[in-house]
Amino acid sequence: MRFFSTLVASVLGSLIALGLVIVFMFIFLIGLAFSGGEQAPRINRNSTLVFKLSGSIPENVSGDPFMQAFADESPFDLRDFIESTEKAASDDRIDALWIQVSGSALPWATAREVRNAILTFKESGKPVIASSSNYTMSENAYFIASAADKVYASPEALFEFNGFYVAAEFYKRLLDKLDVEPQIVRAGKYKGAIEPWEREDLSPANREQTVALIRAFESVFYTAIEESRGLSRSEVVNLAQNSAMMTARDAVDAGLVDDLLFRDEIETEIKTVSGFEDLSEDLELVTMSTYVRAVNVSKRGSRSDNIAIVYADGVIVPGGSDSGNNPFGGSSNIGSDTFRKAMQRATDSDAVNAIVVRINSPGGVAPAADEMRHEIELAAKVKPVIISMGSVAASGGYWMATAADSILADPLTITGSIGVYSLFFDVGDLFESKLGITYDIVETNPYADMYSGLRPFTADERRLAQRSVDETYGSFLEIVGENRGMTTEEVHEVAQGRVWSGADALEVGLVDRLASLQDAVDSAVRIAELDQDDYGIIEYPKPPTFFEQFENALNVRVRSIALKAASPLELETLNRLNLFDDLLSDYGTVQARMPFDIVVK
Repeated sequence: MRFFSTLVASVLGSLIALGLVIVFMFIFLIGLAFSGGEQAPRINRNSTLVFKLSGSIPENVSGDPFMQAFADESPFDLRDFIESTEKAASDDRIDALWIQVSGSALPWATAREVRNAILTFKESGKPVIASSSNYTMSENAYFIASAADKVYASPEALFEFNGFYVAAEFYKRLLDKLDVEPQIVRAGKYKGAIEPWEREDLSPANREQTVALIRAFESVFYTAIEESRGLSRSEVVNLAQNSAMMTARDAVDAGLVDDLLFRDEIETEIKTVSGFEDLSEDLELVTMSTYVRAVNVSKRGSRSDNIAIVYADGVIVPGGSDSGNNPFGGSSNIGSDTFRKAMQRATDSDAVNAIVVRINSPGGVAPAADEMRHEIELAAKVKPVIISMGSVAASGGYWMATAADSILADPLTITGSIGVYSLFFDVGDLFESKLGITYDIVETNPYADMYSGLRPFTADERRLAQRSVDETYGSFLEIVGENRGMTTEEVHEVAQGRVWSGADALEVGLVDRLASLQDAVDSAVRIAELDQDDYGIIEYPKPPTFFEQFENALNVRVRSIALKAASPLELETLNRLNLFDDLLSDYGTVQARMPFDIVVK
């Protein structure tokens, strides 16, 4: 019976896989037919460029039409947006920019780059209008919208203007219920990455650094609102402290919003400020994605002289990068092997004159981060290498940055976190009390089962683990000190696992300059002595295409079909084993990683 069910599952999986391949081959041929004759969209005169602020803007996209059609990939990335907005400012066909707010999930550093691009467009003298529909406008969305000449809201919209917060998650009670005991060694009193496993709230040191971080974000936000809306700091602070949630009408009264208008009324306003003689004419709208395709902003790699942008996006792990459980979800980690190959391609290419490494990483496995740092060090011996920090470049993300010629960060980058830890779990009681599994260990040496996870550390074993972590921390301090021209003691004063905003990191000497990704590219162009108006961009590593991702999706699907033939007891056992595997994925490794996933809201 067991053989028969397995055979049926295998045959069924093969037939479904074959069917899916045929379907997607058909889609592929259709796509070729449409894409083969595709021409750049036509942009008419007196057009209004529409930027729909919804969700996120990725750092790098594949540009694969199948990913856009079937995997909901964004049709443009951050560089596309910035370059397109800059071109639109001088494009005679574009009369105005309309920011349509329907939610924002942008990291704050990314939001600031988007806002600065809008301010640059605004310098052209062309009107910029921002509006929200009946959605709630959050601080993040309003931060971007406030760059406009006029901000409009739907009469019944809500308006959030009540300060910032960070919610840290803790798992101690979960582990207690499972009879799992975390065993943690760390270097750095601010290294809070281990706190979710051993505490139920933030430690005083972790709370101190988190408060300082969100205060830095809040200050940048307040300054932007002051400058855009003509309010004093005291007025802005008072609004945030005393307005748990405003209506759109409250926002108008407070001077944060200009008027309450419906869509047709906003279109009339845009026609008026754009100089329409006949307001009954239709407003010609062109979406940002259409405009990106029309102006072919990047012309990436089309020149003889090029700047390479190498992306390090996600948690740092050994080996290759992967996209996690979601086959179409984008990269969830950056593998040291993937990064090494990307750096070597950029270094070896005669068409690449300088390299910008764009880091968006909270860190990860310390040896992998050091390997990535080494690859940057090798490249810097051949070509100029500049680090551009995105929303986060902390711990292992900062470690790898130290080998470059210069480090640039956004004021709202989360960086620093110079510290390390190792996380171990004693799951012996879980196996015995929850599963009824016991172990009798035979060993040849006293420490042979130290990392088995079946018993807690002895005092001597904890001392050995602590020594390993301390040695890695010492190496981290030395590497930073050598790069930053600081003594180990000076680095230790600003390290100990503490996170800093980009602005504060500049003050304590951890970065060289506050600058955007484009600023980093411009610096690389100057250092490489290239023509500012005649260079291309080559990006590494290349994001996977739809069909490269589809192969992974197919494997997942076939596996799920096979599992349907398993008995309930087998499924329960497998699920528990998967839980243990996830729980112990970092077991025994030295981690250089940020305290927790800091999301400022």
